[in-house]
Amino acid sequence: MLDDRERKEVKQSLKYPPVEFTGVQAKTVAEGFAWAAEEIDYQIHACAVLPEHVHLVIGRHIRDVRRIVGHLKARATRLLRSRGQWHQDGRPVWGEHGWNVFLNDADAVVHAIEYVEQNPVKEGKRLQRWSFIRPFNASAALAVGRRK
Repeated sequence: MLDDRERKEVKQSLKYPPVEFTGVQAKTVAEGFAWAAEEIDYQIHACAVLPEHVHLVIGRHIRDVRRIVGHLKARATRLLRSRGQWHQDGRPVWGEHGWNVFLNDADAVVHAIEYVEQNPVKEGKRLQRWSFIRPFNASAALAVGRRK
């Protein structure tokens, strides 16, 4: 994790000022994620859409994670633009690359879900509950792991 000094340095090196989603935009972003998840049957176990960043925990899928993230961003961007919620002189909504962490055991997934769910609270916001979230079944994941 970045400390406050490192975060400030990163922000100063950005090509564009950081995006700050309003509450309405955050809801639209989540609707875009739901659209993409439904199209390709992504298992999204946790999601937090905050003013300056987004956290997701996505289950394993045949698609590469970078392609999944690109699809999620594309649908969210399409909805933002179609609703007139994004027209910042051609400025991109998303950074070029996300930070992808691969979770290789059920405990790591459970920990990541808890982290994502609590992230809004840490920023003084309410818990977020999205209809497209699919619960993670840790016991089923452990059973699959034992069969390998």
